Amino acid sequence: MVACTFTAADTNSSGWIAGRATFYGHDGYDINKGSCGFGKLDPNTGTGLRVGAISDKDPDFTGACGRCYEAKCNPMDFTDANGKVLTGMGVCYDTNSTIVFRVTDTCPCNFPSNALSNKRWCCGDMRHFDLYEDAFAEIARPGAGAMALRFRAVACPTGPAKPIAPPSANTPLILPPGIFVTDYQNGFYDASYKADVSAAELETGTRQLYNSRCMPKV
Repeated sequence: MVACTFTAADTNSSGWIAGRATFYGHDGYDINKGSCGFGKLDPNTGTGLRVGAISDKDPDFTGACGRCYEAKCNPMDFTDANGKVLTGMGVCYDTNSTIVFRVTDTCPCNFPSNALSNKRWCCGDMRHFDLYEDAFAEIARPGAGAMALRFRAVACPTGPAKPIAPPSANTPLILPPGIFVTDYQNGFYDASYKADVSAAELETGTRQLYNSRCMPKV
């Protein structure tokens, strides 16, 4: 099995930029009190509650408030600011699904009350967003804590917002060889390692063989 990581300079011809995301919103940090000053968010218009915070070390930080980005989960290994490699295996639900979110807050590099976490994610080693947890959960498994993603700036949607809903039981999880779905609780998958699982078994039902340029089919 071959693993690889990608860097902030990884951009493809379609304008997708490599980055990563964590989440907040059910941890005591109120998404209605973002630094952009938008106040209480309307879940029924525009991006709804699909919102996020941008790092204040991001090269596009200036003027970012109100900007919208399209993002999709990327099943690749990635690093935090401490150089720790985090796996992208078993994190994405569907790598073709995207969300559009609006920047309503800041993820500051220097934030004394949460210093260790903010320095780990928000100090510019990689393009980073902190997404509202329910938006994160539309494309990736929150139990992973963080995901690699690809993103690009887009026009903000207008009109009614599509309600945020957790993944359904029929949502396929992108799995690598040796990982299989063992449980499904509260709308999210839990994945476990199993060394003797076969490729045929992985491709049965909700099990899918992981396939990318870094981890070919076996």
